[in-house]
Amino acid sequence: MTEKLSKFKNLKNDKNFIRVIYIIGIVGIVLIFCSTFFGNDSSDSGENSSYSIESYREDEETRIKSMVESIDGVGTAKVMLTMENGAEQVYSDDNKVKEIEPVVRGALIVCTGGNNPEIKETVLESVTKALNISADKVCITKLKKE
Repeated sequence: MTEKLSKFKNLKNDKNFIRVIYIIGIVGIVLIFCSTFFGNDSSDSGENSSYSIESYREDEETRIKSMVESIDGVGTAKVMLTMENGAEQVYSDDNKVKEIEPVVRGALIVCTGGNNPEIKETVLESVTKALNISADKVCITKLKKE
């Protein structure tokens, strides 16, 4: 044990060994610095991320609106969704990026047949199943006549 300790002390005092350690450290810092400029840019800016959230929300609203309007007795419908969070990018073990879609927090459905309890129940069941949310997060009401 004392032999190893004395060898380490000798290396610590060896100027060439210290220079090699410094050079390795500097090369490592330079490589990290260069990778930020020349590396694969997989991160999204906040602007692109918010656009994709809005786009996702609009696509979901259109899909739910189409589904609700196809239910017998509903008539014209308007849909508004609120989102829990934005899209998230998760890095997996094999260096692949997996995007997790935003979570729907609530839904407002305004439709012509919104005052009929049977239609309201059918719409509620359809929306909760389609969005995988609980019934207390969905509001269904009658669309006013224009």
